[in-house]
Amino acid sequence: MRKELLKTLVQEIEKKESENSILKWLTSNQIKNEKEVLITFDRHPFLIDLYNDFHPLQVQEKCSQCGMSTAAILKTFFLGKTKNYSIIHTLPTADFSLDFVKSKVDPIIRANSEIFDINKRIDSTRHKQMGLSHFFYRGTFTEKEGISITADVIINDEYDRSDLNVCGVFESRLDFSEYKAKWKFSNPSVPQYGVDALWNESDQRHWFVKCSHCSKWQYLMWPDNIDFKNETFMCSKCKREITDEDRIDGAWIKKYRERDTHGYWISQMFCVWHTAKDIIKKFHSQKRDVFYNFTIGVPYVGSDVSVRREHVMRCLEETTLPSGKMKVKVMGIDQGSTFHVVVGGPEGVDRVYTLSSWDEVTKEIGKVKPEICVIDGLPETAKVKELQEKFGVGTIFPAFYKDNPSDPRIYRWENQKKNKGYSAVYIDRYRSIDDLMREVFEANIRLYMTSSSPMVELLVAHFESMYRTQKENKHGQTVNLWESSTKNDHFVHAFNYWLAAIKKVKTYEGHYSEDENEKNRPYKNFETSDERMERYKREHDQSQNIPNYLFYDDDYF
Repeated sequence: MRKELLKTLVQEIEKKESENSILKWLTSNQIKNEKEVLITFDRHPFLIDLYNDFHPLQVQEKCSQCGMSTAAILKTFFLGKTKNYSIIHTLPTADFSLDFVKSKVDPIIRANSEIFDINKRIDSTRHKQMGLSHFFYRGTFTEKEGISITADVIINDEYDRSDLNVCGVFESRLDFSEYKAKWKFSNPSVPQYGVDALWNESDQRHWFVKCSHCSKWQYLMWPDNIDFKNETFMCSKCKREITDEDRIDGAWIKKYRERDTHGYWISQMFCVWHTAKDIIKKFHSQKRDVFYNFTIGVPYVGSDVSVRREHVMRCLEETTLPSGKMKVKVMGIDQGSTFHVVVGGPEGVDRVYTLSSWDEVTKEIGKVKPEICVIDGLPETAKVKELQEKFGVGTIFPAFYKDNPSDPRIYRWENQKKNKGYSAVYIDRYRSIDDLMREVFEANIRLYMTSSSPMVELLVAHFESMYRTQKENKHGQTVNLWESSTKNDHFVHAFNYWLAAIKKVKTYEGHYSEDENEKNRPYKNFETSDERMERYKREHDQSQNIPNYLFYDDDYF
């Protein structure tokens, strides 16, 4: 009797565990995807957290072909089976929704027909019933779509291509639910719109991988982590290969601890079924917006971007940094009859000013002691060579604009072949200024200055003078250019050289090192390893309250 009672008790606990854990539910029921292949995570463990996460507020800024459509369907079916929740899943248009159901939802139901007991009387491409749960699939270009249905979960799929006002109307359908889950997934479009705006307000979880050679933790960025010669992924620190095993064996680390919305950035850079060779090929074959939005999973700014006074003013911190606060400093200098100088570090720009002679430049470099100084290499190249002899070729880098549309790299750091003691950086003029304008436009560069500083008006004038144009080059090709309407763009170039130097020292937006001494982490906002482990225990330990003695196999009895 006791034996049977214990067996029944274990079965009930296992059933309850399965109800609480989607991973156990998937494995114990041998759930298959739309291609009738068993769901496994051995080659894509980054999906484990995404499947496990049932926080009511979620946003995913994602690439295409990353497995999230299948995950969304199975998560909603799991909630329907275990919680009796009803779901509204929206896509941009009714036709888009129809194709989604026919190509994804219905094949998954057929592949798992014994598990997903759909009511045959309520089984259309717009409405399905499973037990007490209802699943609605709708487009977003008419408000009538969501006017008469209620739900516990709203999924806005392809959010950026949807009518955001109608997506808001659908949210009112959650009023009678205690759960009130709002999940928004999308390939991004442009910065600060749709999913990107929501991502920027989330806790921003990045998939960090550890280099198996130098142990540096980092999240993979384009093109920083691409070895174009060997067509492999590479470590941003030691430049050796990031293997598929490295990409698999990662961890989600959130940037902001206290924010309530769970945000995930998903890129093909860490999906192991996408190779570096494939991604490089896409860069050359796809339109730029398609490549960045759908392959890398980041927003892309087209030709309509220009920087105005309000954008520069938004970058101002209206304060100065205390002396010694900036641990790493780099310089960007545009040479001419007047030298325009930008000094700062990963925290932002500390000083913006002008100098009048090479002697002043030399004294200033000696005073600032920058880790890297990128200085315009023309017209007085010999003077720059003198600075290299005085301060070292590892500190002073003459910059030369050299556009090469076929090369994905914006910055090419190398030594001159004829003289190994002469280092230089070759910069794609158009794309580098394009990046700089985007950083200012989005207020990503912090200027530790006050609006009363005389330099502010000069900055505004130089940035406002910039405009995009197109010209035909000597090969008869049409190329994009950034030009100045007043020819006074010196601070734009000084900022561009400063930004190149910041990216060279690898402390600008995107690289993380999990040092033994956590105080040395360049990105203190990211959660520490201890904090991450505590969160993992809190979010993923499904069995912490179940007594150990209940976990016996059949042999025990």
